[in-house]
Amino acid sequence: MPESALAAGFPALRVGWWNTGLTALRRLFASDLSGEIQQRRQGLDDAHLIVIGDFNDEPFSDAMHSQLRGVRERRLVRGDPGRELLYNPFWRKLGEHRPAVRGAPSFSPAGTHYYGENARNGQCWYTYDQMLVTGAFLDGAGWSLNEEHTNIVCPESLFSQTSLKYGVDHLPIIGRFSYLPEKGALQ
Repeated sequence: MPESALAAGFPALRVGWWNTGLTALRRLFASDLSGEIQQRRQGLDDAHLIVIGDFNDEPFSDAMHSQLRGVRERRLVRGDPGRELLYNPFWRKLGEHRPAVRGAPSFSPAGTHYYGENARNGQCWYTYDQMLVTGAFLDGAGWSLNEEHTNIVCPESLFSQTSLKYGVDHLPIIGRFSYLPEKGALQ
């Protein structure tokens, strides 16, 4: 996306897929992407940037947290003077995200990626698919992240033992954004 479009307030999207290979390589990808984001944001206090993908790393991994600078606290991103931090709403998606309710369906994924072969180690689910945003999406005016509708798409029919046979091991994620006019702006 041209820098002039960012300066005009249009959101920019960066989509990625990181190989499951070496952890060091994913840290390098994260560091490079963080540098690219900082370059794009130079001189733009309100750059609306979205990073989304299958990172093959959890939100708390070194690559995602320390290198890419994805954090779970909105207040830190809003108050970040160097504008280096990104907000990662998928921290909320670690573990089963539906409460256990007697009589309700029991299916509740505990992440976005399922690797059943790891059950003997006590973990089958991983939150590898994530979306991160710059603080400009958290201001409440202009383009805003709508967290209520930012989620893992997980109807039971989409993710079943049958789908695993055909190589479907990741659930899709969705992020919803809204445009809210500035206070006092003509509508």
